[in-house]
This record gives sequence, structure tokens and C-alpha cells, in this order.
Amino acid sequence: MIWIVFAALTAIAAITVLVPFARARREKPSESDAAADSGGSDAEVYKDQLSEVDRDAARGVLSEAEADAARIEISRRLLKAADKAQADAAAGGSRSARWPGRVVLVTAFALVPLGALGLYGWLGQPGFPDQPLSARLEASVENQDAAILIARVEQAVAQNPDDVRGWSILAPIYARQSRFADARNAYAQLLRLVGNEPQLLTDLGEVIVIENQGLVTQEAMNRFLAALDVEPSFPKARYYRALGLVQDGEAAEARAILEALQADGGPDAPWGPSVAGLLAELDAGGEALQAPQGPQTEAGAAIANLPEAERRQAIQGMVESLAARLADQPDDLAGWSQLIRSYMVLEQPQQARIALERALAFFETDNPARLRLLTIAEEQGILIGQ
Repeated sequence: MIWIVFAALTAIAAITVLVPFARARREKPSESDAAADSGGSDAEVYKDQLSEVDRDAARGVLSEAEADAARIEISRRLLKAADKAQADAAAGGSRSARWPGRVVLVTAFALVPLGALGLYGWLGQPGFPDQPLSARLEASVENQDAAILIARVEQAVAQNPDDVRGWSILAPIYARQSRFADARNAYAQLLRLVGNEPQLLTDLGEVIVIENQGLVTQEAMNRFLAALDVEPSFPKARYYRALGLVQDGEAAEARAILEALQADGGPDAPWGPSVAGLLAELDAGGEALQAPQGPQTEAGAAIANLPEAERRQAIQGMVESLAARLADQPDDLAGWSQLIRSYMVLEQPQQARIALERALAFFETDNPARLRLLTIAEEQGILIGQ
């Protein structure tokens, strides 16, 4: 079957070459046609000379004997020119017209396929047998690529849906590949098999957050709350709960969770940078203007202790820094939320509206982040397009 396919492809390639060549030959005069035209021109000249001899004889310029001699010579030349034109046409047609055509035919129908076969025999592996998926899956792990290894695990869980190890391998891989539906299913299977384990619940909630481009939806929050019901001190679930509270405008409660999480982990905690970054965004939101109660970060306390004018200037600088960062990283929904609220705290509704419109322009129409931004606009009384 493969050779039939190769033969068909060769024929298509040859036809593709020959059709334009044949059209060009029909449209362009051949050398034989040019030779015939040249012969025709000589014959016309000799015919004109015969007419001229007749006219001279009629006027008495030439005697009858001289006229006959001239006619014989011109006729001889006329016959010779006609014979030469015919011979040139035949020879030229066979040499110049047919020879290029033969070269093209031989190249298209012989050299191209033979050359292709030669290259395939040199560079290819004509004797190498087919390798179906089942054979590749049975090969040793060291000789397989990542896609084949994933396929092996998928085959294993398809045969045994209760394979905890297989699902635990697939779930994070699906998440990294942005295969969110598959990741959700894998985590759901793990939860079915091992129960409400905090790590699995939090990982599933994180997949939902990533799928929604950083928005902590109610579905994701339910997973984090379920994890905290099992283990109230679980750090990752606490962080995402705080992030959701920030997005909902519950800054005070979010701050309390983040500062407790920061204190529990110490300076070397793996979640430390994320917690510090979210706290910094809360500080940039201008909560110091409202003299919040409860513990604050060191930066927030320092700002709160400044005189009114300096305090507003410091907060304005932090807000401008946040706006500059969002210009380079516009996919940060939490950052946009904080920036919009900060402008409203600073009594800059025009800047808040501009920030809102910039954020809406970035997120797609069907992105849940847009709904969150519109909700913030309604809460803050921002009129879009005004």
C-alpha cells in the first residue's frame, strides 16, 4: 500500500511540473515556426523580383531573352529557399522542440522517483518495522519519552480506576500541562480513593484558581475550607483563603490570616515570599488611611505613624508602584482589584475608572475575572465609560 501511495505522489509531482511546461510551449513559437517564417519571407522577395522582371520587360527595359534568363535564375533561387526552409523546420523541430521536452519527461518520470528512492535508502530506514503504540508502551522506561510514559500511566488507570499511584502521578502532570478538566478528574478520583486529604483538596482548589486565571471562585474556596476543616493549620489552604478574602474586599480578615501564617512559618518558610507579597499589596491599598485595628506589618505600621501629608504621599508612591507593575504583569487579578480600591481610598475615582478599563481590556469576555472586576466596580460606585 505504501508503494502505491508513493507512486501516486510521484505522478502528481510530475503532472505539476509538466502541465505548466506544456502550456508554455503552446503559447511560445518554436524555432521551426521561426524558420518557416524566415523561409516565407525569402520566397516573397523572390516573387516580388519576378514581378519586377515582368514589368521591366513590358516597358522594354529588358529584352525578351534577358527577361527569360532573369526569370529562370529567380525561380531557381525561389525553389532553393523553399527547400531550405522546409529542411530547417524539420531539423529544428526535432532538435530544439523535442529535445527539451524529452529531458523534462525523463527528469520528471525517472530521475525524480529514482533520486527520492536513493535518498530514502540512504537516509531512511526502509527495513525498520512499524512500532504500534502497544509495543512502544511495553519498552523499557529508559527508552521512552515523557508522552509515552504518560500514556502508560493512563493505560494503567484505565484498566484499574482504583490505582492511587497512577492518579497521583497524572494529576500534577495534567495541571502543569494546563489540561484542567483532566486534572480535576484526577484529583476527584484521588479524593474518592483516599478521602478528604488536605493536600489533595488544596491542590484541586489551586487547579481551579489557575484555570480561572488567579480568581478564587466559590468552588475553589469550598475546597480550601474543606481542607481547613480537616487540618486548620494547613498553610497552603490558609494562603488561598486569604487571597480569596482579599479579592472579596475583606482586607482585615485576610491580613490576620496572612500575618498568622507568616508568624507560624518563620523567615525560611517556603510560602514566605507569597505571603509577604500579598501583605505588601494590602499595604499599598491604603488601609493606613482608615486607621485599621489589629496587628499590622512593619511597613504598614510605619506608614500609619507618619503625619497625614507624608502618609498620603507614601501611599501614593506605593499605589503608583503597583500600577507600574500591573502594566508589565496585567494578568494579576488581585493586583488590579487592589489598585482600583486604593485609588478610591485616595479619592481618585478617575484613576480608579482608568485602571478598571485597563483591566477589563486585558481579560477575555468569557473570563470569570471580568465578572469579579465588574463586581468591584459596582461595590465602589465606579461608572464605566463615564
